[in-house]
Amino acid sequence: MRRVTLAAAAVGVTALLLAFLFVPGTPQDPRYHDFADQRTMLGIPNALNVLSNIGFVIVGVFGLLTVRRRDAITLTFFAGMLATGIGSSIYHLNPSDATLVVDRLPMTIAFASFFLLLLDVRSTRALLLMCALGIGTIVLWLTLNDLRPYAVFQALPILAFLVTRFFRDGRGAEWPLWFVTAGYVAAKLCETWDRPIYAAFDGIVSGHTLKHLVAALATFAVWMWIQDDAEGRIGGDAKALPHTQPAVPAQDEARTIAVADAISSPERLTTT
Repeated sequence: MRRVTLAAAAVGVTALLLAFLFVPGTPQDPRYHDFADQRTMLGIPNALNVLSNIGFVIVGVFGLLTVRRRDAITLTFFAGMLATGIGSSIYHLNPSDATLVVDRLPMTIAFASFFLLLLDVRSTRALLLMCALGIGTIVLWLTLNDLRPYAVFQALPILAFLVTRFFRDGRGAEWPLWFVTAGYVAAKLCETWDRPIYAAFDGIVSGHTLKHLVAALATFAVWMWIQDDAEGRIGGDAKALPHTQPAVPAQDEARTIAVADAISSPERLTTT
C-alpha cells in the first residue's frame, strides 16, 4: 500500500506542475452561467438543471444508509455527494459566481474522500488534510481567479486510479472504477457540449442536465465498488482464520475413547 500512496502522490504533484508549467491561468468564464436550457417548469427556474441533481441526493442518501464500510472516509464521500446535489440545486436556481461556491465546495469534499478510498486510507487526519486542500483550491479560485488547482484536484482521483491500478492487490472488482472513469469523461463532454446537445435533442434536454445524470450514475458505481471491496475483505478475513475442529462434548469423547480401547484390546471384551 505504501507504493500505491507514493504513486498517487507523484501523480498529484506531477499533474499540478504540468498544469502550472504548460496551461495558462484559467479564470472563471462569466459565460459559464449562461446555460442552454433555462426553461422554467412548475415555477422552478432552470428546472431540469435543478431537478436533475436528484440523482446525487438519492445516491448520497442510499450510500449513507446501505454501504457496508462505515468508516469516516466512506461516509464523508456519500455525505459529500448528498451535499453536492443540494449545493448544485441552489446554484442552478440562480447561477452566479457566488452560488457556484455552494456547488463546488461539497464536490471537493467528495473528491478528497474518493481519492483516499482509492488509496485504502482510513486515517481521519488524512481526510481532514485532503478536505483542507480541496477547500484551498476554492479559495485560490476566489482570490486569484485561477481554476487550475481546482481542475487538478477534481481529476486527481481518476488519475490516481489509472496509475495505482498497477500496484493493487487484486481484491475486489475493478470494472466499477472503469465505469466511474468513463462516466467522468462523459460528464465533462456533456458539460462542454451543453448547447450542441440541447440543439441535437430539439430542446428536450441539454448537455448540462445529462452531465448531472451521468455523474450520478458514476457515483452509484463507486457504491458498487465499495460494496464489492468490503465483501472481498470479509471473504479474505474468513480465509485467514485458522481452521479448528469443532468441539466434541465430553460424554461423546469418553464414549469414543472406550470404543477405541475395546477394539484395540479384544481380550477386554467378556461374554456373559
